[in-house]
Amino acid sequence: MKLRVLVDEEGELIAATSGPIGLPEEMPKTPSKDSEPAAGIVPGPGQFVQEVDVPDELINVDRTDEFHRHVAEVFRR
Repeated sequence: MKLRVLVDEEGELIAATSGPIGLPEEMPKTPSKDSEPAAGIVPGPGQFVQEVDVPDELINVDRTDEFHRHVAEVFRR
């Protein structure tokens, strides 16, 4: 599974998503499933986006701290 990760200048993980990252006006215009609200991540000053491959099993991790640890490990490789 591919994730887009948002990191700061020191390489610290700020956020991760399988969805798009960017300004709303730059995002593809696709309707949300069943008209559910959609959200995105917008990089701030000194933040960068990178794409990483993570194991598909990561989708089953239900604790934020564990998810963060797994993504950070993959990102730092």
